[in-house]
Amino acid sequence: MANPLTVITSLGGGKSHEAKGVVKRDWVPTGRIDFATNLNGNGDADRPSEFKMLVEERRIVESIAGNENLEIQWRLATLKEAKSVVTQYHKYLTENSLIRSVEPRVAWIATVLADLFGSYTNLSSRTLDFGPTVRLLLS
Repeated sequence: MANPLTVITSLGGGKSHEAKGVVKRDWVPTGRIDFATNLNGNGDADRPSEFKMLVEERRIVESIAGNENLEIQWRLATLKEAKSVVTQYHKYLTENSLIRSVEPRVAWIATVLADLFGSYTNLSSRTLDFGPTVRLLLS
């Protein structure tokens, strides 16, 4: 099977991306995403690999005959788009109790220590920093 990213980038077949008419609506994202990777012939779906996020876009071009043509393209996602997808995914996991950001006992310890020493920061790196005097390492 051919690499999907190679197939997608070669679909143009030498066509230019210039509009053949008047652009009535420029490229806008449709909200659909996909991922592509190099399979390297191993076929092992459980093996870690690099992925590229693709975003679908569309635009409407009016031809010289007056017909409206819908053009669709897939392009690599921007960092902002990738962050948006990850943020929404984490929100979904949290709202559906599929992941917990902090264990209840760790949250309780953090609350007690925050009352004693002030607010805490740096929770995501598995450490609780309560100013320069107290640092709690989480295992």
